Amino acid sequence: MQTIEKEKQMIPIEIKEKKPKISPQTMKEVFYSITFAIIAMVYFNLLIVADVGMVRERLEKDIQVFAGIFLMIGIFFIEKAYRQESTERAVTGIECFVLSIHSLSILYVVKKYGFDFRTYVGASGYIFAIYCTFKAIVEYTKGRRELLQNLSDIKEIVQKEEPIKKEAIKRVKEDEEEEEIKEKTKRQPKEIAPEKKRTTAKHVAKKKTETNTNKKGKNHRTKNSNNEK
Repeated sequence: MQTIEKEKQMIPIEIKEKKPKISPQTMKEVFYSITFAIIAMVYFNLLIVADVGMVRERLEKDIQVFAGIFLMIGIFFIEKAYRQESTERAVTGIECFVLSIHSLSILYVVKKYGFDFRTYVGASGYIFAIYCTFKAIVEYTKGRRELLQNLSDIKEIVQKEEPIKKEAIKRVKEDEEEEEIKEKTKRQPKEIAPEKKRTTAKHVAKKKTETNTNKKGKNHRTKNSNNEK
């Protein structure tokens, strides 16, 4: 019984169908992209609101402060990418650098080319948001493709393991049948013992009758031979 239980445990467990899930790393990248898009939109909208009720000189200083903040965030992500050897974090750091440089160039471009400040800043916010959203979609589709590829590999592995599982199940069934037969054979001698005694008694009686008949035949022959003499 212990061997059968061990073999049952060795049978591969059937893989239950579950809803496919994208890897946490991919979802993390999608989250970073969406968060960056929201931050960019909020930042550029704040600049538009500040332009309404703030002096342009004060606004220039605030833009420089925000540019410095984005620059520090970019350096942080670049260092993190260097330690972890992560290209995703390096891309995030470069995006922060681009946002910082663009912030410093806003007033210069507006003054030189005569653009409307609010229109230019609003367009910049939409461009950054569209870029980040597109990046999130690309990351999600990439993760989805990898997931489908992994599922196809799992199906191939299951198809390869099915014959092994069938053989193991057959082996378990055969072992169970053998044990049942052994148990039956253990029980049978006790039940058949009286019948065996009867058969042996009959067999002994037959032998005695045969020996008696043989003896009578021999005696009869010897008598006949004596009479002839």
